[in-house]
Amino acid sequence: MNTKSPVTASHFDWLSGLLKALLIAITIPAAAAGFLFALVVAPALVVMLSGRSALSAIRVRRNQADFSYKAHFSGPTHTY
Repeated sequence: MNTKSPVTASHFDWLSGLLKALLIAITIPAAAAGFLFALVVAPALVVMLSGRSALSAIRVRRNQADFSYKAHFSGPTHTY
């Protein structure tokens, strides 16, 4: 009668190595995809969903500052 188990410690070492390799193979691309999403896709979505580009928002602010400057230094706007 054979009492020796067909599964040895080397089987578990091989399985452990395979699981580690799978974990690394999944984790690195997932981390790269997350980094790419945070760097490129998320800001692009914010700009697209805001309805105007970041440059036009800067342009509007500059025009508002220009207008307030002109209104302040253009002299009285009414007569007495």
